[in-house]
Amino acid sequence: MRSRSPCSRARAWSASWAYCCGLSPLRLCDVNMRRSLPRRSDRLDGGQGMAESAQAAGRPGERGGATRLEAFVDAAFAFAVTLLVISVDAIPDSTAALVAALKSIPAFAACFAMIAMFWASHARWSRRHNRDGVADVVLSLTLVFTVLVYVYPLRLQFGVFFAWASGGWLPYPMAFDGTADVSFMFLVYGLAFASMSLCMAALYGQTWRNRGRLGLDAATRAEVVGELAIFGWFTAVATASVVAALTTPADDTSLRVGLPGMLYALLGLTGPVNLLAVRRAGAAAAVRRAPVAAAGVLVTGTDTGVGKSLCSVALLHALRAQGLRAVGMKPVAAGCEPTADGLRNEDAVALLQASAPRPSYADVNPWALPEPTAPQLAARAAGVRVELAPVLAAHARLAANADVVVVEGAGGWLSPLGDGIEHADLARALQLPVLLVVGLRLGCLSHARLSVQSIEADGCRLIGWVGSAVDPAFERRDDYLDLLRAALPAPCLGVLPHAPAADPALLASNLAPAASAIAGTR
Repeated sequence: MRSRSPCSRARAWSASWAYCCGLSPLRLCDVNMRRSLPRRSDRLDGGQGMAESAQAAGRPGERGGATRLEAFVDAAFAFAVTLLVISVDAIPDSTAALVAALKSIPAFAACFAMIAMFWASHARWSRRHNRDGVADVVLSLTLVFTVLVYVYPLRLQFGVFFAWASGGWLPYPMAFDGTADVSFMFLVYGLAFASMSLCMAALYGQTWRNRGRLGLDAATRAEVVGELAIFGWFTAVATASVVAALTTPADDTSLRVGLPGMLYALLGLTGPVNLLAVRRAGAAAAVRRAPVAAAGVLVTGTDTGVGKSLCSVALLHALRAQGLRAVGMKPVAAGCEPTADGLRNEDAVALLQASAPRPSYADVNPWALPEPTAPQLAARAAGVRVELAPVLAAHARLAANADVVVVEGAGGWLSPLGDGIEHADLARALQLPVLLVVGLRLGCLSHARLSVQSIEADGCRLIGWVGSAVDPAFERRDDYLDLLRAALPAPCLGVLPHAPAADPALLASNLAPAASAIAGTR
């Protein structure tokens, strides 16, 4: 008499789920696919390791932390593995029974490897390219659904294969009779493999369609093309096997049994297919890509109205004072006024006038939006969608005729430049370090530290910070500057006085350290 496994009891399901996914229980009302999970408080490094890892990777689109969608997908894959484990619902009570149970290990290992491969592929895609858009969520959930539906059929398929390959030494997990059953098993396996591969191909296809908006660099675009080629090849091979299983003549036993399986030998060409796709994508990018020899910096702030524009213009004068050709750029500007020459933004015009050589306004401000509000809302009101491709092209033209390009952001670091476009995406796409402008007023210590943590967590490099005396009545400015110098990991590269009507050229000497630091990146 065999005893029932504890894993087969109802209460063991929740325990297995919790053990495998490693997450605390969530109430249904807490689930939000677009919200990030808080970092675990029991990490010994307080989450610093994740930030350092993202910063070291420096991939466009890659970010630290996990969204609810990522956590759900990870948990679902873990649950699929749990289903494999609990499929053995009896604990062996003899040596013979134990040997019989151990003979199921090859089938379990093969099924586990296949599930792990697709989990790792989705995790890699999610970490680098997921923006939790509707298509991303639907395709990810479709992949999860397919895995959960096919987990048992795949286990049976691999069990039958290993039993046949061992000549019956390994046990058949189900009754098996004739070539019709062989064709059916290949049909089931092919549909599962093709469906999961197609989901991954569609996810990378979504990334490729949004490559301009995401600001993917040439290397990342080639990588996406390579992944598309891999999963497209997987889908094609599995589909060919399914077609062979359905169409081979029933009276041709050897062809009906052998052809669907032999087609999977074509998976051995996956490496060459990937390499060819990556090389072709890299060659095409090399033809399109203009050389960018200029140094530069992305100027952001702890908030809106902290003096980013004043700092950017004064910085241009400081760079020119060192004998450098310096031009400014305001990729996205809201609050543009209509003129005879088109929409013009006051801050962008100031950057243009401080630039030498003098570029065109269209390159300084590729996205000019009329309404003076958040760029996302201004773009929607104007009926346009902000994308990074025009910004990258304009920056390349500016960099071709300058030694340094000073790029001014919009609002604070976490203020989106458009739907799905963050300052981190811009910094990574242009490969620029970040200069943080800290508005010196009550609360600036917290704002500055939070901004720095976010910049580093996004994998961007903070070159330094500039203090900006935005509040003339703030009496503890010097004390707060000392606190900021002690608290922030990057150096203070200048302090701007409260001078709203001052000529920015007269403030250039205040930013000489910042100009030297930026020029040193050339």
